[in-house]
Amino acid sequence: MTTSVEAATKIATVASAILIVSVQLGVNPDATWALRTIGSFMFVAGWLSGRFSRQWFPALWVAGAVLAPAVLRLFAQREGPVLDLAWMAGAVGYLARTVPWSRWNLPPWWRLLLGGWGLTLALAWPVIGGREIAFDVDLLADAGAINSWALLSASQAVSWTLYVVVVQLVGLLWLDWIVGSFREDSDRLPSLIHGLWIGTTIASLVAIYQGLVDPTFLSTSPWASLDRATGTMLDANAYGMSASIAGAVGFVVLRWQRRRCALPAAFGVLAINWVGMGMSGSRTALLCALPATLPMAIELWRSRGQTGRARLAITAVAVLAAIGWAGAVGPVRRMLDLQLSGGQAIQTLWNRGGAGVQGGYGTIANQMVREYPLTGVGPGSYHIIAPDYWRLMTDNRLQFDNAQNWWRHQAAEFGLLGGVLIFIWSGIVAWAVLTSRVRPDRSGAGAIIRWTIVGIGATSIFGVPTQSPALLLWLFALVAWLTVAWRDARRPTAEEERSVPLALWLVATGLALGYSAAHLMYARGSLAVAERARRAHHQYVVGAHPPELLPAGSQFRWTRGKETRVVWPATTRWPVIVLWVDHPDIVVEPVRVTLTTPCGVLLDESLRTHEPVKVGLELPEGQQTVEASLHVSRTWRPAAYGISDPRELGVAFVIGFVDTRDDLVSTRTVAWPACAPRVRSSRRSSGPEGLRHVRSYWPV
Repeated sequence: MTTSVEAATKIATVASAILIVSVQLGVNPDATWALRTIGSFMFVAGWLSGRFSRQWFPALWVAGAVLAPAVLRLFAQREGPVLDLAWMAGAVGYLARTVPWSRWNLPPWWRLLLGGWGLTLALAWPVIGGREIAFDVDLLADAGAINSWALLSASQAVSWTLYVVVVQLVGLLWLDWIVGSFREDSDRLPSLIHGLWIGTTIASLVAIYQGLVDPTFLSTSPWASLDRATGTMLDANAYGMSASIAGAVGFVVLRWQRRRCALPAAFGVLAINWVGMGMSGSRTALLCALPATLPMAIELWRSRGQTGRARLAITAVAVLAAIGWAGAVGPVRRMLDLQLSGGQAIQTLWNRGGAGVQGGYGTIANQMVREYPLTGVGPGSYHIIAPDYWRLMTDNRLQFDNAQNWWRHQAAEFGLLGGVLIFIWSGIVAWAVLTSRVRPDRSGAGAIIRWTIVGIGATSIFGVPTQSPALLLWLFALVAWLTVAWRDARRPTAEEERSVPLALWLVATGLALGYSAAHLMYARGSLAVAERARRAHHQYVVGAHPPELLPAGSQFRWTRGKETRVVWPATTRWPVIVLWVDHPDIVVEPVRVTLTTPCGVLLDESLRTHEPVKVGLELPEGQQTVEASLHVSRTWRPAAYGISDPRELGVAFVIGFVDTRDDLVSTRTVAWPACAPRVRSSRRSSGPEGLRHVRSYWPV
């Protein structure tokens, strides 16, 4: 029975990774046909390579984690997580073919904790993705449905949550694969680790060129404007972290090679990556690199007797690193630029996104945990919903950042039910990293790897570095390397391998089921997109095209079908809804437009002209949103009349507000139907600019 439950968690993990990659390649709104084709090809190639090669070929998939973003951006003209899809598709194909589906290769207690984590993700992602499209697949094509103050459409929100989930699933499968490889041969370094440090070193050469010659080379304008190098990862912080790790790992790999040029090569790889890290200006990367510098310095000093040029190499590495770290945009200089006392600087880094203790990413996460202690807001949902919290706290827009305490971030997304297994496992790993004995012949290298992991943990106090897939691969590879391959302990017996009681497997399964069931309930309640829109006072429109501008500068929308739902923040008690249709044959065949609210019908009329109809409303005291549905009897396509517009159009509408009831002139004023209004106490936002004086705006 125990093996059956374990097999179920592994099957769910592998199948979910394959399904998510397939869904992303099919419906991701940022994916071009070229990216979809490349991703599909990579998946097939990865699957086939799992059958024919177990050595150098799979290293290409993880090298792509570092190199692919900049390369794909050149011809795809896209940025962001969509560029990770291609290489992750290849990695998923390879891992799905090579790891066993019926069991985990992990140590016994890791199987329970990480298998439960994988099952939690596997059961949750359909619920969270369905929630963001209101369980209506048509919304995947609705670019006008904006889900939060993050200004992401429903399809973009789904793509982001699935991206966050698949990164973790790929990480789990990668860890399972690499542990299995180390158990087969603990002295042989898996090729996938070589792919990571070699790919990052190539990226560091690009970063050095960016820092010294052209910051726009293979980079993006926001980072180039800050003179911060991104290597090939299009993100200075993620690249800086990867370079800090690659410098240490490359040094370890080459330092212990029994070849004449091994020591100079180790110096060179360390210098290239450290200088590149300095060019990135990443403070978290500096924090990650510092713990491993002492054991590396010890090993460098021990090497002085091997060659008369070793001291010169040590000095060169130190000078180059100092130049990179303290340069114009180096991490040391950026630390000094905080211009805050020690306590204030730590507080700023701890909260992120807000000054002092009054706001920021940390404050938002704490509020999420207070409101949803058992479940959090769902995997990948923090960055979608956090701007809503910030809007209510400060009435400002939250700038995107990926920087807060990792454990707090996990608690905000998973709560107790979904996160307890993750937290226990991270505690076990931290204890193993700090206390496990390394084989005597690997003590020096083990110290470097140990303190590199400590560096990643230190940066996780102030950031979420492992949300980058490349960095998650780095972390899991180092953990397996230190605690499995180089651990100075006997191998567990077959009985010890089966030592996890069935009752605990059932508890882990129950936690995963309870987590998903609770989110299914919240998806119909307080975490439903429409309910979040009411609380946060942002526009939520389903079934309409994105906003367009009228000549006077205000925004209007066309409905994209026959039915449209609207949740609109009320800035006063007197909204004015302006409607018009533009069907060319309206005289011959009138268009019937129906405007309804949860309390009744406000307008039901056949329109025979293109003239606008204005409906003024008087909301009850305390009503903070306008919620309505628009139904149009038929739509039309301008392309059918020789106009270069392929859309399907129904009725156009504008929702604005006037300051007093007396301003409702020349409108069909309708009092809100007599039913109990939903009075909410959340803070009111100021509303979009330009919709306050809708009386002066008319369609042309």
